[in-house]
Amino acid sequence: MGEWGLKGVPHKGWICVEVIDLADECDDCDEIEYGQCEMCGNEKIRFVHAMRHPDYPDILKVGCVCAEKMLDDYVSPRKREAAIRNKASRRKNFMRARWKYNPVKKTYSKKYKGEYITIVAGRYGGYGIYFAERSRWKDYSGNKINDFKTAENVAFEFYEEYYTTKYERDCICCL
Repeated sequence: MGEWGLKGVPHKGWICVEVIDLADECDDCDEIEYGQCEMCGNEKIRFVHAMRHPDYPDILKVGCVCAEKMLDDYVSPRKREAAIRNKASRRKNFMRARWKYNPVKKTYSKKYKGEYITIVAGRYGGYGIYFAERSRWKDYSGNKINDFKTAENVAFEFYEEYYTTKYERDCICCL
């Protein structure tokens, strides 16, 4: 039954801290480790809404339906989950596009949605990403990019950053 039936657990007034895709680290794996909603006990949730309440000590990890009830908002949780789901789909498509190796320059490049992204091995180890006239030599934790797989993930996040900014610029007239 989960937390819904327990005394002292608030039903309304929660705040969504973040939405997590449990398959985010899973690259083309056949089996995703699904989570369990801590509020209702549903055992197969992929997108986890982390919820906090000022009168409850723990953060509860719940599915979309319970998040809607806890927030008393039946629009925002679905929008957040759709955004995460769309990003996961874009990541999958990005990773499917093949890298082409240039032996002369010793770089890997791919064209994705009309944009060129390049991964280059550094002279002193590590990798760098060149995209949209910018470069990045560290991952999002501030660490040196030490392997190609990490470089691919940073390249995707780099692209996402650009894509989101460009999309927001292009849609200013829609606001």
